[in-house]
Amino acid sequence: MQITSATVTYGRQIQLKPYHGVHLEVTLVANLIEGDNVDEATKALWEKAVKDVQTQAQPLITYYKEQAEAEAQKVYNGLPEQVRNQMKGNQ
Repeated sequence: MQITSATVTYGRQIQLKPYHGVHLEVTLVANLIEGDNVDEATKALWEKAVKDVQTQAQPLITYYKEQAEAEAQKVYNGLPEQVRNQMKGNQ
């Protein structure tokens, strides 16, 4: 039996906020010719799939992290000055 292709699917679920997750997924296919090493091809596909999903995820993670930091800053700024000063003293 000759294997003529290798397919890899990699997905990742990212919880960006409570009740707000996103699923990123990529499927890669390699057409093999006689003499190709199936294990090496599959490993290379897997590594690329993981890297591609991480590349897709990074802007989302960065965006939601910045949003969370901005929201935390708004909450902090809304606290009474006495409470903010106490928080500064605890750092």
